[in-house]
Amino acid sequence: TAEDIVNATLAWANEVCTVNSFLNRPRDTKTTLNTVIAYASDEPTQLKTLASLPNLSVAGLNAAEVLKANFPMIPANLVNVRLGKTTTYTALVAINFMRCCTVLPAIEILFKEASVASGAFSDGVVPKPIRPLPCASIDCSSGAS
Repeated sequence: TAEDIVNATLAWANEVCTVNSFLNRPRDTKTTLNTVIAYASDEPTQLKTLASLPNLSVAGLNAAEVLKANFPMIPANLVNVRLGKTTTYTALVAINFMRCCTVLPAIEILFKEASVASGAFSDGVVPKPIRPLPCASIDCSSGAS
């Protein structure tokens, strides 16, 4: 229903903001990492809701596929930081590039297309995922940050 899409979109936008807060000011504490990992790991739940719409456009379906393929890398990098398998810096370089150049643009497309397919956000104001601060310094066209 349109209400399910609104709820999933708003929950997802909140999860994006929670992850952003860590990316903007990384802290290595296990409590902070556990919270961010939980929020990042829940994003596929919202993806499933939005991607399941029967009238979802090709653009929406493509965005969903991009997200399914790229999501696992984000919590995996955060878990590696928690386990001491990588540094916060190394993980954040990979996460920020993936989120800024691939994941967040695809989420924005999916939010819009799911809204159109479901009639959600009838006022026409569909939330957009907020980019973390590091996105401003990443050149997605070069493949380097």
